[in-house]
Formats: sequence, structure tokens, C-alpha cells
Amino acid sequence: MKSPLRLLACSALLLLAGTAAQAQERLHSPDLPGYVAAYDAANATQSILEEVPAGQSITAWTAMVTTQRFAMDQVSLDVFADAFLGGLLQSCPRASHSQPERLSHFGVPAMIFTAVCPNSPATGRSEEMTVLALAGQGALHVKQVAFRAGYAGDTGWADGFLRATRLCEGTCR
Repeated sequence: MKSPLRLLACSALLLLAGTAAQAQERLHSPDLPGYVAAYDAANATQSILEEVPAGQSITAWTAMVTTQRFAMDQVSLDVFADAFLGGLLQSCPRASHSQPERLSHFGVPAMIFTAVCPNSPATGRSEEMTVLALAGQGALHVKQVAFRAGYAGDTGWADGFLRATRLCEGTCR
């Protein structure tokens, strides 16, 4: 069974997806040493890449970084946040979240927030996630860093990692 936070992100974005042409934009983030691709899929209107620490899997992970793109005619960060956070509270009634922070992120409208599910119905363990959403030209780009109870590393890097992520066209270094 997939975690509620992972399902929420996919569900919220599917509800928002439109028919916009595939964007040439992409997210560029700092390197993730020790992480491997656990799942990667794309079509003309959406893409998802999920990376986990080496030795973990798409179902058995303690940390996960997810990158998503959804082509859409009108990108609304507020609609995305409302759908994501509303779904979170439905799937995990004791969940909490920070107030989404609106910002201009490297000149692009963006939003960042955290969410915590203290007892995931999928695993019985706590999960926390920091989410960065960026409004591109005809696409919503989302990068998430999630941790499950039992993660032995430093969780403090998630916010800085996401704030260093930027939206690029073509080649981005």
C-alpha cells in the first residue's frame, strides 16, 4: 500500500492536470549522493521520478525525493496546495501542516510547506514531507522530500535542498 503523502501528491496533481503542451522546463536540484531512482515514468503531460537511498525500494524506504511535472493550461499554486492539504487531512485525520509560504523562487512563483502524518495508515509509522511547488510556463513542477520514522540521517537538509532547486529551460547547471 502506498503512503498517504505519496498518494496525495499524485492525486492532487492529477485533478489539476490540463491539456497544455509538454513543457521544456525542468527542475534542477543539488546532487543526491547515495540515492537511486526507484521509480521513473513519463508521458506527454506528466512525469514522476522517485529516488530513495541505495538499498531501499519504492515500497520500503525511509527517505524519498520525488520530482513531478504536470502540464496544465492554468497553473495555480493555491489550488494545488488546497487539494494536497485537503487530501492529506482526509487520508490522515491527525495530520498537521505548515502554512504554505508563497515566494518568488529564482524569479518563478512558488510555494513551500511541510506536512506530517503521525501515524500513516499504510505503514503505521510517522511520515513527514516538505513540498516545493513552482508555477512554470504551462506546467506545475513539484519537488518533495519525505521521511518515514526510522530514518537515521539528518532531516534538516530537506528545506535547503528544496530552496536550492530551480526551474530551468534547456540545459541547467
